[in-house]
Amino acid sequence: MKGKRCCRASVKRDISGRKRPPELHPAVAGRSHTLLLAALSVVFTVTTVGQTSAPPKLTNSLGMELLRVRSGAFLYGAPEKTTRPNLWHPRFQVKVTFTNDFYLGAVEVTQAQFKKMMGDNPSQFRRNDLPVESVTYAEAIAFCQKLSELPQEKTTGRVYDLPTSAEWEYACRAGSADVFPWGNEDETKLGEYAWCRDRYGATATQTHPVGTKRANPWGFHDMLGNVWEWCADGAWEGSFQFGAYSAKADGWINPNMPGEKSHSIVIRGGGWNSDFRAANCWLVYRQRPLCRDNHTGFRIKCVIKETNHD
Repeated sequence: MKGKRCCRASVKRDISGRKRPPELHPAVAGRSHTLLLAALSVVFTVTTVGQTSAPPKLTNSLGMELLRVRSGAFLYGAPEKTTRPNLWHPRFQVKVTFTNDFYLGAVEVTQAQFKKMMGDNPSQFRRNDLPVESVTYAEAIAFCQKLSELPQEKTTGRVYDLPTSAEWEYACRAGSADVFPWGNEDETKLGEYAWCRDRYGATATQTHPVGTKRANPWGFHDMLGNVWEWCADGAWEGSFQFGAYSAKADGWINPNMPGEKSHSIVIRGGGWNSDFRAANCWLVYRQRPLCRDNHTGFRIKCVIKETNHD
């Protein structure tokens, strides 16, 4: 079954008829990024502070499990040249540093969880343990806000939001410096980790129950495939991957590009109808905030703030 048509920004199609991500910005496509990489003066590796393969976790008042992601630094994006030229990727790298830990949902938000909080279920493929889909950016944000207002969450200082594109990629990579979280460019393993158009196994024809594929090394399921995931960041003139994050050669600290006023929003990870070109750690895609389709959902981020018990 094909995904529903949506209001995604205009894109070209490849020879198979599939949509392709936006072309490189002209100002970027024609010049080398040698100076940017030299300014970073780092090797494409991930540096973490005490991150383990089984980070501490919390369970919130909806029964959602979130895993802690420790502070650290990594190179966001992809190198200009790779051994896989057929992959869709930004072709730049910029150092990103996180100074604080955060928590991220171990799986995507399910239909049962969304309905319990919001009172309805907009999904096309209906089942409680499937990821919620056909949900807009505003509805994903509203879910996070309502969850933050629950008594137990307020008492414990837990505040929810969507992850930024950098936070999402950091957790997806799970220490990997490559296109996939298992640490190499072998797409034959994708079907072990993702519900998607697997060229080497069973091809998904819709969403599947969350958490049924292998987790990445940090314990997160479905970071690739099943549903694309809304991020908090706006796409900034439709050229997110070639704009805000890439414009600062000395790197970013806790980057945040709010999407409230942007005409398109960053989505990551690919969906059930994506193949390895989209279901990877590198690709940054965009979607109109009011768009509803059956291959876009979200997962939640949580930060814990100090509470006043006076």
